[in-house]
Amino acid sequence: MELTFRNHPPVKILALSGSFINTTVAPARQWLEEATTERPAYIVVDLSDVRFMDSTGLSTLVHAMKRARGLTGDLRLCCL
Repeated sequence: MELTFRNHPPVKILALSGSFINTTVAPARQWLEEATTERPAYIVVDLSDVRFMDSTGLSTLVHAMKRARGLTGDLRLCCL
């Protein structure tokens, strides 16, 4: 899996490509945790190049969404 990061304040964008599965999720999880440490946490995750996602990938996104909302922000998915 490859990750691409962009920053368009106040929005942070994470573009993923490849398979978003339990063996590849760690770098994205780390980036999402770092991106949801300050208020407000507005995150967009671009999934246009993701070929497969398992429950670990989905859980990572849900966890990040909850963290972002706890900081008066949100996490949105695009290009499903």
